[in-house]
Amino acid sequence: MFRRGLSIGVAFILGVFAFAFPQASDVKTDLFKNLRPSNIGPANMGGPITDVEGIPGNPSTVYVGVGTGGLWKTTNWGISWTPLFDEQETLTIGDIALDPQNPDIIWVGTGEANPRNSISIGCGIYKSIDGGKTWQYLG
Repeated sequence: MFRRGLSIGVAFILGVFAFAFPQASDVKTDLFKNLRPSNIGPANMGGPITDVEGIPGNPSTVYVGVGTGGLWKTTNWGISWTPLFDEQETLTIGDIALDPQNPDIIWVGTGEANPRNSISIGCGIYKSIDGGKTWQYLG
């Protein structure tokens, strides 16, 4: 009995939707003939990924710079991420460089141009010699 009532209820709901929305043959396509596609998004102010750097021979470790979101590091293939730049004057990351001889030496260029919405200014270059635990401001 319950199953029969459920089937009748579902059929009723589907019938209501069928009458509520126009069928494809009912749409007047000439209303849309002068419309042109336009890119309208995304328009949020979220920070784009500005740089991704890995360590040759160690694919589980990756650094990611975010336009307005700091510097992040994973050592487990991206399962978890650690923020490395939260205590600095700016979180705006424009570029990352790793020393090819010593991946614990990291340079970060702050500031990022995003002409779509805004320009996030930085404050210069930073260097870490301990894998991002501490930073020295270079100007």
